[in-house]
Parts: sequence; structure tokens; C-alpha cells
Amino acid sequence: MKVFELVEALKDLPDPNAIVVVAQSSIPGRDWLAATGVIERKIQLSKENPDIALPGKDPGVEII
Repeated sequence: MKVFELVEALKDLPDPNAIVVVAQSSIPGRDWLAATGVIERKIQLSKENPDIALPGKDPGVEII
């Protein structure tokens, strides 16, 4: 998937206020994003670490 295809897929979601979660490598300089599509999920942010999404009730999007 190209960046513009990902952006279009995100624009086409029925909830424009959904949270988008993108993972990041713990190794400096090793960040990358490989996307093949998006899936709508219900999530919540972790109370212990707001950088982590858990299953919940808020609209969210998983980039796959």
C-alpha cells in the first residue's frame, strides 16, 4: 500500500474522529510502516501507558 492509498482509506472511514494507532520500534533508527489496509476496532488507551491501545469502546483504526 502506498501512502496516498493509506490516507484515502483513512478518509473513507465512517468515523473521522477515530483514533489511529501506529506501532513504533523500540530500536532507534529502525522505525518503519508497512500497511496493507485498515480495520476499524473498538479501543481504549491504557491507563498505565497512554501510548498503548487496548480493547475498549472508543472508535479506533488498526493499520495492517
